[in-house]
Amino acid sequence: MESSEQEEEEQKELVRVDSEDVLKLVFQFLSEQNLYKTAKTLLQETDMDVDFVTEKSVSKLTTSILAGEWEFVLDHFYNKNIISVSENVLEKILTQIALEMIEIRDVEVAKAILRETETMKRCKDKSKMRRLEALAGMPKLPGEILMSLYVDEKDAGKLEKDDNAMKGASMEEIKEKVTKMKLKRRKAIAEDVQSALRSVKPNVLMNLLGDAFKWRRHCGFVSESMLSSNDNSSFDVFLDRSNLKDIFSHSSAGGKKRKNRDAEGGENNNNKYDYKNVNDDYVRAEKRSIGKFGKKSVVNCLAISPDGLSVATGTADGFVELWKFSNGKLRTDLKYQNDDELLLHENGKVTALAFSPDFETLASADSTGVIKVWRIQTGRCVRTYPSAHHGAITKMEFSADGNGLLTSGFDGMARLHGLKSGKTLKEYVNPTVSSGGITEQCECAIFCGTDKEFILAAYSNGLVLLFDAKTAEILKEHKHPLLTKKSGDDKSSDDASKEAHVSEFVVKDMCRDPLSFDKVFLCGGAMKLVSFDAKTGKIERTFNAPTTSIPSEIIANTAYISVSVSRKGEYIYAANECNAIVRCWRVNDAKFVCETDARGDVAEGDKDTSHCLACETHPQGNAIVTLSSPNICKLFTA
Repeated sequence: MESSEQEEEEQKELVRVDSEDVLKLVFQFLSEQNLYKTAKTLLQETDMDVDFVTEKSVSKLTTSILAGEWEFVLDHFYNKNIISVSENVLEKILTQIALEMIEIRDVEVAKAILRETETMKRCKDKSKMRRLEALAGMPKLPGEILMSLYVDEKDAGKLEKDDNAMKGASMEEIKEKVTKMKLKRRKAIAEDVQSALRSVKPNVLMNLLGDAFKWRRHCGFVSESMLSSNDNSSFDVFLDRSNLKDIFSHSSAGGKKRKNRDAEGGENNNNKYDYKNVNDDYVRAEKRSIGKFGKKSVVNCLAISPDGLSVATGTADGFVELWKFSNGKLRTDLKYQNDDELLLHENGKVTALAFSPDFETLASADSTGVIKVWRIQTGRCVRTYPSAHHGAITKMEFSADGNGLLTSGFDGMARLHGLKSGKTLKEYVNPTVSSGGITEQCECAIFCGTDKEFILAAYSNGLVLLFDAKTAEILKEHKHPLLTKKSGDDKSSDDASKEAHVSEFVVKDMCRDPLSFDKVFLCGGAMKLVSFDAKTGKIERTFNAPTTSIPSEIIANTAYISVSVSRKGEYIYAANECNAIVRCWRVNDAKFVCETDARGDVAEGDKDTSHCLACETHPQGNAIVTLSSPNICKLFTA
């Protein structure tokens, strides 16, 4: 029963592509490379009808028709036989060629077209065929016959008027008129051919193969060693994921459980990690540290790439570094890092990082409001926003298509920047900032909604606003979502005192629920964490941790500084700023599961000053990466 359900789930995840579409892409690639014999063989062997050509071929074909280069046109349709059009369109082409051959008195070619081509043999209009053959048999064409060559029968009345107008005209004038009529016919045929053929952009096959490679890399099916290896033979496009090393393997209880399960089932998978089918599991085992930082290099932020292979860190001295997730070491396969030429913000501390959805670019922001967008493979800065914000940028996120960058900052603004234009496209304004002169910083802003059509922004005065991403219009205003009252109670003096200290309940971070993008998780002051409906403002559930041992005054002065949800939405993690503890709950019932210590080692007699800065879940496996001060970046697995 379980296996059948698993098969159904796998079927849902499959993207089906018709075999004929694949063959058409291969055919298009062969045509682009001028491999016509191979393309023709492909058509003959597969019995496939090709109703499209490349944009370049369409342009060349229509240009040839307009110019009367009929040898090229016939070669395209018959000798190479690489495209097919309807019998009606092909008949128009052959008729035009026959007429033009009759005009220039190349009678043998005209007769061959009329008598030997299958299309003209099947022509149903026998009167037209007899007329064409009669014209081909005439030793000489008088002026009035020449005028009638390119006029359809339906335009007979127009022809009579033209004949009356052209009476007494010289042969040169008649030929000029005939040329105009001929060009008009050619243009009509070119339009018919163009509308009969579908054109596709060049290199579609190569682009799709590139996207397929990125997807395999995104799913973890392509290892780091393959990407860094100079031996091309070591990479196979059809590589099975079972050849991958399990970067999550460890000796924790969870790892032993998996080994025992495999042994009981009589299967030995060598502890390989099934990225696709593994269920969510909460993390509780520290595996290793990530990065080796100097004492003066204070780490402020981190981000995990969507493919799960890299971790980026930003430091107070302006450097951005990329580390291998698999071993926690600096990525020396990137030449600029190997040569100690790191990505750098010259004038500010790096405060926020974000990977693009295709994990080819990395955006970094600093405390002066500058944003830089880097090409990861080359280390080249491809875009700079010198004044994206007036002050430090708190959070960044790419749009779904990778062409926009959403940022929030200490200047109280949330902005959407265009990657192509290099300009600010939209500003999402908090009315309390723009009117009244109140300076409230924007703590964070994220996309939400099924198509990421909304933007949710949280401010330091406790306000949370829902904007329309396109129009920047405020759709909903949620006042202090973390300042919740007990159900059934009226507003008490205790609630009033809490409102006086609303900064304790400010939303510090938020993330989307992967199962429903209308729902988000909000965390903030007084160790508050809730599941929140962005559209209605309704709190779905509250996540509480056992805090009996923590004095209430400490709870009031600490916050959950970062929140992240597991890739399948089953577990939620929140990092406590004060004591660098990361807590975990099960999402469906808000049950507290465990807590993980993200602090570093403290020497005996020293005071522990650790506090948490961020926690982020791995996009492909059951793991989290935490960042705590001073310079402690850790990996935890299930």
